[in-house]
Amino acid sequence: MRQRLAVAAAVGIVVLVVQGGSPASAATTVTVDNAGVASPIVASGTQVTITNNYTSTIVIRSTDLSVGGSSCTIPSPAPPCDITVGSSVTFDIAVGTSNSFVGFYVSGTTLNSATLYVYYSSGSRSSAGSGTSGPPQVLQQIGVQSAGCVSVVRPDLDWSGIASGGWSQSWAQWMNNGLGGEVCTRTIVYDAATSGWSVG
Repeated sequence: MRQRLAVAAAVGIVVLVVQGGSPASAATTVTVDNAGVASPIVASGTQVTITNNYTSTIVIRSTDLSVGGSSCTIPSPAPPCDITVGSSVTFDIAVGTSNSFVGFYVSGTTLNSATLYVYYSSGSRSSAGSGTSGPPQVLQQIGVQSAGCVSVVRPDLDWSGIASGGWSQSWAQWMNNGLGGEVCTRTIVYDAATSGWSVG
């Protein structure tokens, strides 16, 4: 299973995981609203269509997405990876992609509220979250805070009321424009019995 985390700034990240999927010919649709929040946070298929309802052009950066053969790779994605306000772009998901982070950028800065994980799926399995097990675990990372990782409080990353905490210090390639650096990291898991997330 290939896993890549591709982000170019030392900022908070919420990951979007896509698993399961729709038929091979269908594209999963993700919308970034006017507050910069991406929805849904879990999707899969051979393509993903992203609609930009935010207030500025969004640039997509991912090692596993392309438009018409042009890669959206960090640090310099091709112009087709730009999504102007009020428009949609359909991206091809690379075969074999699994749990791959997609970065959303506005004027070179990470749009913290809008992130996405993608999975390649060419089958006709049901969407993530619709089965009995729910979506896969999610890796969350942010740049190391001045007080370290133990005291991190990020309500925006505490999905469905999970407790803050569970952060530990680690290293990730996405920090410092892809040069790598220290991050605070944790994994959250979905509990189908409670229909909610918890720190794993």
